[in-house]
Amino acid sequence: LFLSFIIFYMSKFILGTAQFGLGYGISNYNKKSAFDSFIKIKKICEKENIDTIDISDRYFDKNIFDKLTKTFKKKVYKISNLTKKNFKIKIDEIINLENKTYCIMIHNSSILKKSFFLNILNYLIIKKKQNRLEKIGISIYNVEDFWLSIKMFDENLDIIQMPISIIDRRFLIKKILNKIKKNDFEIHARSNFLQGMLLMHQRPTYFNKWKKLFKNWDKEKQIDKINICLNFIKKIKIIKKIVIGSEDEKQLLSIIRNYKKNISYKKIYYYKNFYSKELKLVNPTKWPF
Repeated sequence: LFLSFIIFYMSKFILGTAQFGLGYGISNYNKKSAFDSFIKIKKICEKENIDTIDISDRYFDKNIFDKLTKTFKKKVYKISNLTKKNFKIKIDEIINLENKTYCIMIHNSSILKKSFFLNILNYLIIKKKQNRLEKIGISIYNVEDFWLSIKMFDENLDIIQMPISIIDRRFLIKKILNKIKKNDFEIHARSNFLQGMLLMHQRPTYFNKWKKLFKNWDKEKQIDKINICLNFIKKIKIIKKIVIGSEDEKQLLSIIRNYKKNISYKKIYYYKNFYSKELKLVNPTKWPF
């Protein structure tokens, strides 16, 4: 029973691959994780039953792709830069990689405003009906994206990936939570550490304007910060999957160990006011680097 409990825990994780591409995250000093680190991370995922991977055509190193396809049973493919001329080609490139694709996810909600978006959606629906695609998803950044997605996808949206962290709770409002439950969306939470910024000993000077907000947080040890961040996410019932990134195997093992640890609700409640709605803080696309 304990073993199945741990397997269930770990199956909630999705391995993000941004760290193996363009040096995603302000804390990724190595810029690109070494290939040998990826192989070690892959072995840890196999051991811990992490069977889902998040792949984006915006940052993923395609040289690694062939090394991971057999390890991860489920792959979330994010596609971007879609045009009226290329969307069928880009979708088919993904669909033809496997007998059945777990998920194709629209990477940028700006495409929803394009006149040809319904053509893209209808093509994805056709692939589902052909049993070549299991789920259709979208990755969003702002609350406005959430409501626009509901409108444009109608009843054809399965997965929504959104940023959720102890400092970014924009989507954790009653109206959105009720809509998620009503439509039975599968929620994937990303940016749990806000690209590693929440774990940094010394943040870039850009963040000095929020020094007062971070006053108590900065007194915590890094290992405790990881634990608090993960336990905050773990207690949110609507979250089905958690996207985690890792620069090396030590970092991944630290995340796994801390996710297995439970901390008191009192510790999380201590940070009940540790959040912000300022996009210049909680939305990395607004950062100047």
